[in-house]
Amino acid sequence: MSNIRPSGRSTDSNGRVVYPNTFIEWKYGEGLTNSHTEEESVPNPNEPGVGGFKDDFDEIKAKIGIEDTLVEALYKALGCTEPLTKRIIRVVLDDISTFDRKQRDYGSGNISAFGEWGILLRCSDKLARMRNLYEKEVGPSNEAIDDSWKDLSVYGAIARVVRAGEWE
Repeated sequence: MSNIRPSGRSTDSNGRVVYPNTFIEWKYGEGLTNSHTEEESVPNPNEPGVGGFKDDFDEIKAKIGIEDTLVEALYKALGCTEPLTKRIIRVVLDDISTFDRKQRDYGSGNISAFGEWGILLRCSDKLARMRNLYEKEVGPSNEAIDDSWKDLSVYGAIARVVRAGEWE
């Protein structure tokens, strides 16, 4: 099974964004191997009215099962044995995507300014909101409860990076 993974971008002579794509093969027993690289022109993701690369990549990902391949590779590379771990890997991969998307909006200064205390406060806000919703037995007006759980998961990862002195 061949899968496409974006590895950078530039612009072609027509001003279209060019993403070099590395094709990766998954071979049981051998793991992931790079087989070859080629470039593909795609619409500029910032251009109004254009679906952009992320939409195209999500569609490609769904068609070729890149997530399944990545989950299998991580499961084997980590020496996992419990079947439920594959589902946890999928959840964590989604958390990584959420972190990356939100990080573009927030930058790193919001965490750097207050460190672990700021993370604790954010977690406390999420927990208080969820407790309120569960106690009142009402649905949320804004973000889904699952989004709050996802945020708490990402805050845990951010806290570990901050504690290790690796937050930039």
